[in-house]
Amino acid sequence: MRRAPDRAGQRVIGEGQVIGVGSALAVVLLVVSLVPIVFYLIRTFGKEKEA
Repeated sequence: MRRAPDRAGQRVIGEGQVIGVGSALAVVLLVVSLVPIVFYLIRTFGKEKEA
């Protein structure tokens, strides 16, 4: 008697790929959000040095 393929194993592999996509998206969002933050900090602290 043949056993059906284990669907739990297939789910784990599929969820791993989704987690990878989510991680990649999180990194992109982090970089995009850091750009204006760094720009603001440079402007703010740059003005303090001139004063």
